[in-house]
Amino acid sequence: MTKIKLILLIFIFISLSCGKTEKSEKVKEDNKQLTPESTTPGNKIVALVDSKPIYEKDIRDRKLEWVIADEILFQTALMQGLDKDEKIKKRQ
Repeated sequence: MTKIKLILLIFIFISLSCGKTEKSEKVKEDNKQLTPESTTPGNKIVALVDSKPIYEKDIRDRKLEWVIADEILFQTALMQGLDKDEKIKKRQ
């Protein structure tokens, strides 16, 4: 089961990163604004996922890799419009 999750995450990562040159330029510009000085102590940025910062406080007792994987899956679901799907809304 772990191998399937890993393969799925790799596939999602590759599909999200292919052909995103314009987006990568925007990310570079956004990253200039995300400096250590712009965060408060204890609220340090530990990773960026598609220009969205992951803060130290978001990790809690979880591994950073899992927090990043959750964010990638969440962003992929939003890109597919799953947040507007009525079947998905009924599950909540």
